Order: sequence, then structure tokens, then C-alpha cells
Amino acid sequence: GYWLTKRQYLAVALAPTVVVNLAGLVALLAFPTIRLWLIGPLAFHLGGCVGDWWMAVVIARLPAGTLFEDTRDGFRYRPDAEPGAAADGGA
Repeated sequence: GYWLTKRQYLAVALAPTVVVNLAGLVALLAFPTIRLWLIGPLAFHLGGCVGDWWMAVVIARLPAGTLFEDTRDGFRYRPDAEPGAAADGGA
């Protein structure tokens, strides 16, 4: 039920990629003995983040001032010019 700005929603959408892979990179550097065990899961996670990046591209193309609501099936967006209208964004 919360509507987020474009910048806020992009931060939410890309947070898993940034946080998990940054933590994995730190772990790779801090624990060289288990480096080979970490590469596979990190690569798998990065591959799974492709959907988040695709969603970020779609969001970035929408006009400034657009508001977003996260839903179980994707997201809804509402251009600032039409506060009562909502459109479904696939995901």
C-alpha cells in the first residue's frame, strides 16, 4: 500500500544485487581458502538478478515523477500527471 518515487523504487529493486554481491566480494577477499566454493553461488545469484535489472530498465524509461507500488506479481505505477490512474507493470 506504499507508493515510492522512481529513485526509491530503483534502490529497492537493485538492493539484492548490490548487497549480496558486495558481501560475496568481501567474503572472496577475506577468505581465500573457500574462494572456489563462493564463486558458483555468487554467479548463480547474479544471474538471478537479471530480472531485477530488466525491471530497472523499464522503470528508468518511465517519466520523472512516476510513483510505484510493489505487488506480489510485480509492480504498479502511477504517472504523476494522473494521480487516480494506475497501470500494471509486469515482472
